[in-house]
Amino acid sequence: MVEFCDNPKTVAHVNAWRGKKDQTAASLLIQLWRKEEKELGVKRDKHGKIVDFENLPGLSTEDFVTLCIIHRYLDFKIGEIWNEIYEEIKLEKLRPVTADKKILESIITASENIGKMVASLQSEMIESQACQDVQNEQKVYTKVQATHKQRELANKSWENFLARTSNVKTLKKAKRLQEKGIESSRYSERPPNAIFHRTDIKGLNTTVPSGGVVTVESTPARLVGGPLADTDIALKKLPIRGGALQRVKAVKTVNEPEKSVPA
Repeated sequence: MVEFCDNPKTVAHVNAWRGKKDQTAASLLIQLWRKEEKELGVKRDKHGKIVDFENLPGLSTEDFVTLCIIHRYLDFKIGEIWNEIYEEIKLEKLRPVTADKKILESIITASENIGKMVASLQSEMIESQACQDVQNEQKVYTKVQATHKQRELANKSWENFLARTSNVKTLKKAKRLQEKGIESSRYSERPPNAIFHRTDIKGLNTTVPSGGVVTVESTPARLVGGPLADTDIALKKLPIRGGALQRVKAVKTVNEPEKSVPA
């Protein structure tokens, strides 16, 4: 369409064109533009203004620095044109009138200020990314340091365990420290007539938690015939083999032949 409109004679035909419901060419182009924005995911507010222009995913710091220039491209282009005009006037040694000179100088100054503002914004982005990189590096270093610290604690715990199990003096010392820690953690003021129940067993030289707990192990299933055993059958009907109760098939007994008595 742009190439078609390069011919000055086609502008009148484009302006005169009408589509469905008397739609003009300009309205059609704007509709196509909005359709393209919708496919690209461009967000707009209720007034049609583009929002979240800077919140674009997948862009690096260098991309955002370039995006600052893209955002101000039209201002830079206008400033460049006016700067060329100003340089051309000086080259031709022309002297504009006072009003035109003030306007021209104001436009040049505004263009320079926009450039300085963009450069400052780019510097802030670069510094922010540098700080973010330092923070990320610090997080990785902290994670690595924590991993090494955990390994050191595990090695130290293993060394303490070996020392307690191989040296009686070390074991007794660890036991005394453990009992001291337990006593210091208890409530010092007891209510009157309260019954105190100890949670440890005196006289043990162990540093693992202990108490009056009895562990009961179930009889192995292979000794009782498993969960499907017929428990209602009397034990006298179950023969004992090798100390284990096992199910056997019923055996039919044959009567022994009577011994003949010699006459």
